Amino acid sequence: MLEPGCHRLLATSNEGAPPYTLLLGENDQDAPERLAAAENGDVQHELCTARARRLLVSLETTSPDAERS
Repeated sequence: MLEPGCHRLLATSNEGAPPYTLLLGENDQDAPERLAAAENGDVQHELCTARARRLLVSLETTSPDAERS
């Protein structure tokens, strides 16, 4: 759950890792917001909310052994 306010999200990858897209959504039913990684492998995004909300974060990549933490 995200509390009300603004939040900065940052995802990074190791040098030479396959490209990826970060997926953000509130539930499994709606299409997620898709944030493609930049050339350096980073995704930076600021999200502001006026109410507490659920945030689902997922990773889409071509690599079967993507490391998530």
